[in-house]
Parts: sequence; C-alpha cells; structure tokens
Amino acid sequence: MISCFPVFLKLRIAIVGAGPAGCSTAYFLSRDVPDASVTVFERSSYIGGRAYSIQMPIGGKLVTVELGASIVADANTFIRNASRDLGLQTVDTAWTELDPDNSMESSDPLVGSLGIWDGVGILLRYGILDGALQASNLITKMVSGFLATYDGLLNGKSWATAQDFITDAGLSDAVSTNAYTSFRTQNGISELFVREFIGGITRNTYNQEVDTISAWPAVVSLFSAMTELFKIKGGNNRLYRSMLESANATTLLNTAVRQITTNSDDTYNLTASDNTTTTFDVVILATPVPTSNVTLPIFITGATLTYVQLHVTLILGTLRPSYFNMFDLNQIPYFILTPSDSSTHSLPFNSLSILARYGKTMIVKLFSSVKVQDSLLDALFVSRSSVVRKVWDSPGAYTDLRPRADVGFSRFVVQRGLYWTGAMESVVSAMETQVVAARSVVNAIVKDFK
Repeated sequence: MISCFPVFLKLRIAIVGAGPAGCSTAYFLSRDVPDASVTVFERSSYIGGRAYSIQMPIGGKLVTVELGASIVADANTFIRNASRDLGLQTVDTAWTELDPDNSMESSDPLVGSLGIWDGVGILLRYGILDGALQASNLITKMVSGFLATYDGLLNGKSWATAQDFITDAGLSDAVSTNAYTSFRTQNGISELFVREFIGGITRNTYNQEVDTISAWPAVVSLFSAMTELFKIKGGNNRLYRSMLESANATTLLNTAVRQITTNSDDTYNLTASDNTTTTFDVVILATPVPTSNVTLPIFITGATLTYVQLHVTLILGTLRPSYFNMFDLNQIPYFILTPSDSSTHSLPFNSLSILARYGKTMIVKLFSSVKVQDSLLDALFVSRSSVVRKVWDSPGAYTDLRPRADVGFSRFVVQRGLYWTGAMESVVSAMETQVVAARSVVNAIVKDFK
C-alpha cells in the first residue's frame, strides 16, 4: 500500500497509542510522508492494543489463541493488503478462529470455512424470507456503503468528523437506531432470528444487547458471520508489530503521555510519564481519550465515550456433555451463542468456543459480562488443568455503542497538527475500522501540511 502521492516533509510526529489505529497510522505515514520522524508512545508493555494473543499447549504443540480481536473478514481491504505487503502469512479460518492444522473434531453442521451461515440448519430454524436471507441482504447493503468509501480514502480523501464518515458511507440510520428496531421493526426480520442469532452475535462481539447496541456495529459483527475469514498466523498482533517495524518508528513501551501543550509556533510539547518533554509538529491521539488521563491543550468534543467490560476465560480441559443436555463429547457444537432477551443478564456466559481439541482435551474460550466463577467451571468441565483470565475494561477497550445522534461532534481533525483516530470509536469498534480511521487521519495530515 505505497502511496501514489508521497509528501516529502521532515515532520516530527508523535502517536499516542500502539494499538491497531496507532500502528496503522505509523505505517501509512511511512509511505505517505517518508521523511517524517515518528515516535509512538504506548503506556502498556506490548504492541497491538486489543489484538492480544497467547500460546497454550495441547497435544504436544503450542496453539496461538486470541484474547481480544480474533478474526478478520476477507473484505477488510486495508488489513488484508497490509498483511500481504508485510509478508505475513494469513490463515483462513472458521468463525471460531480454528487453525486448519489443529486437531479438531465437531459434529456441528452450521460452522464451516465460509462462516456460520453456510448450513441449511440456519434456514430451517429461522426461515428464508424473514430470517437469514433477508438479514443477509440488509447487511450486504449496509456493508457495501462502507466498502465504497475505500476508493476515496485511497485517493486522499479524509473526514473531519465521524458524521462525515457516516454520511459518506450512507449509515446515518444504522448509527442512530438500535439493532432490534432496525432489523425487526423496520425490516420485518423474525423475532426469533433477531433475539437468538443477531443478539447472540452482538453479545459475543461487543458484550451488548441487540436492543441497546446501534445497528451499524451489529452489522459489522454479522458480516463476519457470513463471509470468508482469516487471521494472522502466529497472532493478529504480529501485524501491528510488523507495521511499526516497517515504519521504522521509535516505539516507547511502558511510557504514558501525561500532558500535551501548544507553542507559539503551532508546534506541540508532549510530556511523558518519565518527565521528558519533546516538541512535535504533529500529535495523533490513537488512544481512548476519556480514559487516557492526558491533559490536552483543547477540549475534544465528542470524546465523552463510555466503555463496557468484557471477560475472556481460556480453559484447557474436558467439557461435560451433560451440562448441554448431551450424552457424548462429540455432540457439543464448537461455537455456542447465548440469546438476547430480557433474562440474558442471568446467563453465565455470552459465548463458548472450542478452539482446538486433542483427544478429549480442549482449549475452550468463554466470553462473559462478569467473571466466570470456579463453580461454573466445575459444572462445565469434567476436568481442567489450566485457566487463563483476561478482563477488557480500562483503558477503554470496548466502546459502549448505543445509538448516537451527536457523532458530528466526534472529530478526527481536532485542529491543525492535532488529530484523533478515536472519533471512529463513537460509532463502531473493530480492527478494520480503526485502520480506516488511521488512513483518514494520515490523509488529513498530508492535506494540512502539503
């Protein structure tokens, strides 16, 4: 993805945050502004933000398991192209993120390499005209509007606000309406499909209910369930590490930014947690501003976002078939969603995925709203040898994506020299949309300083 319009400016650029947006920004800058000097500040100890993976042993080998952003839709052009350009190997995968070379046994007919809508069971349960097919057509229409914005971005277009993006993509209704109203009330999709399937997907992806989350992030989640999927072999965070390496950026881990101030010559002083102060021509905030504790030179309107907590639990063990009212281990589907209705808050988990299996031993991942208690694990598993827990809360990993009518106040371009990729997080939160936000911000920088 080398730019056709490189700008040779010796800009000093600071990026606050080394998640998908921050790393993508550095990557695009290295191609569009190749003479820039880029420094990335990251308060945590690793690169990748929500793209976070570990390795777990099973059957004498190590399996890479994602604890955050797990899978990528093949239509996500920027991530697909970047992984190719950086020489990273991708793995085509089912929705459960299973690698083909892992030992896996499952009798579930609904999950396959083309996503989880390729089985006739979906059509038999939910119907054709008011179920999966109609939902698929609606999702395709919304996603096509989003994908149509790529041509503009690749030719230098940028958005000043999140509202500009929404208007460009034709998503105003999808952002201001909850998913239940959009699918059920406005488009006549069956109650059963909306509550069970769509609600299950939104709970799995965002830990949010179908009648509280806006339609657009629900569509993003569902699109992943109806298309080819892939991940980066060895962990999705390899993509973002490779982006920074390719950009030749100076990366400062375990270094928070405390304060940003302006100078009379329109440059910025950035003070880090080690009490060093450095001057930059450009500062890009690629971090959740409400939880970053950075003192800014200007109030960023639209940055009053709230966040939800998501618990991830990985278990190495053997599931108990009787918990699922089954008699045999092979009967247990390797992807289970819990439905969305008024009683869901009492359900013990949002989803269960079997990521790998060797004999009777499995790597199982649970997403839940609250900590999974040992008593539930005792009920779920005949035996277990390892439990890994990860809580996504601070610093704002998963945005509360309720319908919003005020997204015009969320600004990508705060002022000349100060930019915020997180404006996109007011309407949707996904790896590809963070990369799209980064592309828009870099285009804006090129315009402002050309």
